[in-house]
Amino acid sequence: AIGVVLAMSLPVIFLWWLRGHAAGAGGYLAPFVAVDPYNPAKGTVTPLMLFERVADNARVYGSRHLARLVFGSMRTGLFFGAAFAAAMIYGWVKRARRPGLPEVWFPLYLALVLLWPVTWAGARFLFPVIPLVALYVGLAIADLAKAASHPRLFAAALLLAGIVTVQPGLRRQFRIGALCRDKFAMGEKFGCVDPSFAAFFSTAETVRGKLPAGSVVLSRKPTIFYAHSGYQSVLYPLSKVPDSLFNLAARTGARYLVIDVISDLAPRYLHPILLERRDDFCIVRELSDPEAAFAKIDKGGPRQPPGTKENSFRTCPL
Repeated sequence: AIGVVLAMSLPVIFLWWLRGHAAGAGGYLAPFVAVDPYNPAKGTVTPLMLFERVADNARVYGSRHLARLVFGSMRTGLFFGAAFAAAMIYGWVKRARRPGLPEVWFPLYLALVLLWPVTWAGARFLFPVIPLVALYVGLAIADLAKAASHPRLFAAALLLAGIVTVQPGLRRQFRIGALCRDKFAMGEKFGCVDPSFAAFFSTAETVRGKLPAGSVVLSRKPTIFYAHSGYQSVLYPLSKVPDSLFNLAARTGARYLVIDVISDLAPRYLHPILLERRDDFCIVRELSDPEAAFAKIDKGGPRQPPGTKENSFRTCPL
């Protein structure tokens, strides 16, 4: 069966990789081999760096993300995290004696998560394995109950301990969920999103239908921008050299730019270019958010008069 799958998939995978490689794309492997995907200048990882990355990810996921996801709070998760992890491993080992597809997929997926750059680590990557984690921990608890001298009493005590442990965190999560639902019902579509991302999403929605057909926009989140605006988008270059941005714009046909304040990339790469070449951009106010300006690339526009503030940009109509 594996041979048939490989024979059918490898040629297609290879052709897809070849197409992306010819277009200059880094491919799916690029984030795994980069020291820091947000800083290409740091180059690629060494075997020792990969080992350190796995160790850091194991620590971060075990002490923070898994704890918050399962127990609702990091403090509670730190206290019970080791026992929880041990129970999960026990349950997987027990099932692995007669493994099914989940037992094969589970460690492979976790290996992928542990090799993923620490910069991008987050609880969202654990969502696909939560059902299996629950199953494996449940098997461990069942075996512990069977081994106890009073199984029913043990199970009841464990259930009570679980309720007492998880309940404060769950109450907090339910409270936050109710608050977010109320905000959404009142028209705040991005009320519970980080403000810098909310501004980006809001700007993308404002732009929808306002640009000429076929327009291309440079932005921090090209796929999300496309989903909310309907216009093709390209990530601005991870470089402080102004020509890198203008060359990319010329190559892709991009005439517009979203100036975001998302902390990871914009302050490092985009903002220095804007300050150095501010006269080559103008702000379209009717499509801008206070935290995410929509700009036009306008290299032939008028220069700012002497004495103008460094971070002051001229405005222009769409």
